[in-house]
Amino acid sequence: MLAGEPCPWQQEREKQKAVATAPISRTPPAARDKRKFARHSIPFPIEIRGCGDVSLHLRTHAADITGNGCYVQTMQPLPKGTNLSITFWLSSELLLTTAIVRTSTHGVGMGIEFTGIDEATQKRLQKQLESMVIGGRLALAKSTSS
Repeated sequence: MLAGEPCPWQQEREKQKAVATAPISRTPPAARDKRKFARHSIPFPIEIRGCGDVSLHLRTHAADITGNGCYVQTMQPLPKGTNLSITFWLSSELLLTTAIVRTSTHGVGMGIEFTGIDEATQKRLQKQLESMVIGGRLALAKSTSS
């Protein structure tokens, strides 16, 4: 525009101001947690074995666990997509299931999804985990109040 000339969009700007609405947010919404069950940070003993050509036998504790998966801290995680065999205790029942590595970060750990557990068993596991968390909090509260 040249100095002294009227703005060619002035009428349009005035119309927009008259019917002004809040600007549309262009910030994407925060990513939603897609987990089916709440994650619990409790030491949960598991045994991990490789399937097929993967030579691995590891007894460890899951750092985080839910009814359908866990996260294992390890300096040398297996590659994403690796099939595994997982064994752990569900109450007094030894449970053996298939699993797959869903995330893998070298020097940190791997996220594992339990693929061979039906939904009813997932719910039983989640219930056991929640009782462990509640029991642990009660034990901690009693020991700190003494």
